[in-house]
Amino acid sequence: MPEATSAVVIGAARVTVAYALLFVVFVGIQLFAKVVSARKHRAAKKAGKVEAAYNRYETSRDLTLHVADRIVGNYVEWASVFLATFWLSVIVTGQGLVEGWLYVFARALYPLLAFYGGITLQGAKPLIFLSTVPGYLCLISLFLRLLPFLW
Repeated sequence: MPEATSAVVIGAARVTVAYALLFVVFVGIQLFAKVVSARKHRAAKKAGKVEAAYNRYETSRDLTLHVADRIVGNYVEWASVFLATFWLSVIVTGQGLVEGWLYVFARALYPLLAFYGGITLQGAKPLIFLSTVPGYLCLISLFLRLLPFLW
């Protein structure tokens, strides 16, 4: 079994820090979108255009908030899969940094593509696949690299 060198482990730590920083940025985007959405609702209520209390999931049809929620949601949905396969690949095979950086890059594209039409109130559109498909391919590559060592 190949052993992860200290250079590989430090490289993997850099990938992990970059990935974690993306989460902080994504939550910041989500928080900003929520504040803007709540302010819009408050102004509409004050103007008599809306009667219902603000509820981001029921009364808000705010596309920006929806997209921001999906950015964070998709990140959280796949974080454990990425981190597990990435670190197992690094530790067990001594490889995986390329896929790790590519995954972080693909994940960083997600908000840009989402806000430019990749996510709508009706769901995902093909544009978002420019981020998700490369990410899935990175995960598959990491997993396939591990398989020979697991049996």
